[in-house]
Amino acid sequence: ADLADINTVSEPIVGRFRTAPASKRNIRFAWSGDTAGQGWGIDETGMKTYATMAKHTPDFFLHSGDTIYADGAMTDEVDLKDGTKWKNTV
Repeated sequence: ADLADINTVSEPIVGRFRTAPASKRNIRFAWSGDTAGQGWGIDETGMKTYATMAKHTPDFFLHSGDTIYADGAMTDEVDLKDGTKWKNTV
């Protein structure tokens, strides 16, 4: 879709909003940001931080952005301090 076209519309979205309960209770927040750093690609073992946060069953999750960094090319390989080599799988 051409987002510069003011006549472009999206499909309707239906959702629900529930107000806070009248009785007091603890509310759990989870927060993260800067998900994938510049120069590093897919971590095939997954993003363990999100699984850990999910185990705590937060009521709210706030992601402050930077899910990717596309402003610089990734290298094919990086020599790590421990003598191993990280390889870009993308």
